[in-house]
Amino acid sequence: MRTIFLCSAVAMVALSGCKKDAPVESPVQPVAAAFPDRPEPGAPEAYTPPDPVRTELSNGVPVYVVSDPSLPLVNVQLAVPTGAAMDPAEKAGRAALGASMLGEGAGDRTTLEQAAALEALAASLSFGLRREATTLSLDVHADRLEEALPLAADALLRPRFDTDDWNRVKSQHLTLLKASLDDNRQVAGQVGTRRWWGADHPYGSPSDGTPASVESLTLKDVKAWHTGELHAGGAAFVVVGDVTSEEVTKLLDQHFGSWKASERKAMEMKAAAAPKGIVVVDRPGSTQTVFNVIMDGQSTDSDARAPLDVATVIMGGSFTSRLNRRLREELGYTYGARMGMGRMHHGGVMRVGSSIRGDATADALKELTGLLASARDEGFTPAEVARGRAQVLSNVVDGVETRGGLARTLLDEIIDGRPVSALGSWVGSVDTIDEAAVDAAGKAMDPNGALIVLVGDKAAIEGPLKEAGFSEFTVVNADGSDL
Repeated sequence: MRTIFLCSAVAMVALSGCKKDAPVESPVQPVAAAFPDRPEPGAPEAYTPPDPVRTELSNGVPVYVVSDPSLPLVNVQLAVPTGAAMDPAEKAGRAALGASMLGEGAGDRTTLEQAAALEALAASLSFGLRREATTLSLDVHADRLEEALPLAADALLRPRFDTDDWNRVKSQHLTLLKASLDDNRQVAGQVGTRRWWGADHPYGSPSDGTPASVESLTLKDVKAWHTGELHAGGAAFVVVGDVTSEEVTKLLDQHFGSWKASERKAMEMKAAAAPKGIVVVDRPGSTQTVFNVIMDGQSTDSDARAPLDVATVIMGGSFTSRLNRRLREELGYTYGARMGMGRMHHGGVMRVGSSIRGDATADALKELTGLLASARDEGFTPAEVARGRAQVLSNVVDGVETRGGLARTLLDEIIDGRPVSALGSWVGSVDTIDEAAVDAAGKAMDPNGALIVLVGDKAAIEGPLKEAGFSEFTVVNADGSDL
């Protein structure tokens, strides 16, 4: 999630590569044979997600409440179904700046007065931005919830949008945005995202915008975003803590019940550009090469979430994953390699990311594409599936240990367009998944269908890449003009 501070959609840097028109083959020896047996983790304890109580505000906004009196704390989460993907391409970054301005002055209070009022209550209030949602998070002692909610309501519904605050926020945003272009990981993510989806696709623009798009934004643009996008249509609250559904719904209704809803227009979507092959971003003098591999993934409405979740963890979602063990532990090419997914309403991607020693770029690329091909062609061992299933379930339990974690996890289901009950169904499906389903999901990990972005010193890596069979690639300008 993007916080109210600049925090670019950190696209997990990925990598994958293959010689044009030449299919990537699996390693001669099955991958499983290369990894010695290790002590197996214990089976995760059974976990059943709580069933929230659903109520509604007088304006129809749903409220999902999980009462937990174990500590006198309350976490309130809100999702509004509008995010960075709804920004026009020429105004990329508008929602990001809008979310930042919500964290400034509100109602009758200046920025400093708003901050002081929250501090006096020991309350934490923040706003976040995703591709398809804007979120609010309030964390406070249960006895002070009644005093904190007016502050949250003012920030969301009655931001001041003072000119001095705007000038400061925009200047800080631009400074951090320009600085991010010196971070090879950010560059790899941005180049990969734009090329995979297409520059004119709603998912193709950086969530934080570009220096050019942000420079052109005005306070009037952000006010129009607040008026036109941040209405109650499709919004939902999730509350977890020492409070009953009746009392928290009454309090929320006092401050958010008059929030008006409007009809939301469906986004115009087209298929992802989904180019294949290697793109090299030349950064002379780089001692490492950042890898960003992007492959086709799943949208949020997929009925087969669990198999791909487990397959992804096996490949790169834990310290003992195939990618990390091979590239880090056995070969010493990197400090770590990860694989993850991004699911949106209208598509999704799988990403592999790592920072590789520059002199090992070509060898690491061969290893990585071979490991992906092994998942595609050979599947996974029963032991790997058992470990992957346990890791996924363990991640869920870790993520819901706090009130805020549980509230965000439930909110994720709502943002993705599922009922909150879908969390329990998904946990159950992970717990009972079989090897055949995970093997079938692994077939999507096809390096021949991947976009590979390498950010590094072209002069140092070009020769070894060609010698290794990766002879064709596109070079992107290092001066930022192609970013």
